[in-house]
Amino acid sequence: MPDFPGPSASDITLPGLNADCRDGSCVPRNGVATGSQPCRTGGNGGCQACDFGLPRELKKVSLPDYIVEPPDRLLIEVTGTPQPLTAELGSGELLDIRVGPTLPIDQVDYQATQTTGQINGTYRIQSDGQIDLGSGHGKVAVRGLSLTDARRLTELHLRRTLKNPRVYLTRAAGHSDLQISGEHLVRPDGTVSLGTYGSIYVAGLTLNQIEGAIERHVSGRLIDPRVNLDVLASNSKVYYVVTNGGGDGEQVFRFPSTGSETVLDAIAQTNGLAHLGSKKRVWIARPAPPSLGYEQVLEVDWDAIVRGGQTCTNYQILPGDRVYVRTDSLSLTR
Repeated sequence: MPDFPGPSASDITLPGLNADCRDGSCVPRNGVATGSQPCRTGGNGGCQACDFGLPRELKKVSLPDYIVEPPDRLLIEVTGTPQPLTAELGSGELLDIRVGPTLPIDQVDYQATQTTGQINGTYRIQSDGQIDLGSGHGKVAVRGLSLTDARRLTELHLRRTLKNPRVYLTRAAGHSDLQISGEHLVRPDGTVSLGTYGSIYVAGLTLNQIEGAIERHVSGRLIDPRVNLDVLASNSKVYYVVTNGGGDGEQVFRFPSTGSETVLDAIAQTNGLAHLGSKKRVWIARPAPPSLGYEQVLEVDWDAIVRGGQTCTNYQILPGDRVYVRTDSLSLTR
């Protein structure tokens, strides 16, 4: 990217949107710029002789804020201080639970004695808000309760299987599991997993929006959470090079978009023009919403780019662009 100032992403102009010749001869008509003088590169894609706002080599622009989509990979780091012991319990937390010496209600029934296991260990609050006390004891819903209320509810629950249970219940020491760190894949449903914190929807959001969403999501478990977020792999942003191989049909090449590629970079990814490729029939088809009403096509002067070093039509490739190379009809007749 050049060091000198260039237009921002909002200044990107497309064919026919900002036709403004220096001599005033070109006038936009039906979304396509035409005029009394022919365009330098011709074609139906608009008057590129006067489309000075289009980003190209030596005049690149920074792309808009990154929009996260599947299957991007995000680097998420979240740190903070665990909530005090008086805070409500949440899914994913670890509890140390011990039940004092007691006997099963039915001491004569051997099977009951065998299936009613001892409760003494660390238990995780599951995503549904319950803790599983093991075979014979069932589950208890404790999410949203204080430690005191969770202990009382657990005692009431265990009275169905134990005589006079005495329950000791507290948060597990350390809380190291409350921190979030590492690579996270944006799943097909647009969510990322935050481990013990559950999942959060991120598709269609910018990084700043996702940071705010994560902070709100974990604020019930952490005091003053701090989120560090970056895109580890921008798998959702790509462009295409389509070559027409005559009788062999069309070949489509898919490449990741970094926001800095030009037409020359795109063609270089396919090892140059094929022997049937026409140097005069290369263009960029830029995706546009259906409501626009016309195609966005940028004609490319291949010879001028590679032989003359001209940058006029060596356009910056934007995510979603299709670089099309048509077959040279003369080559087919040889």
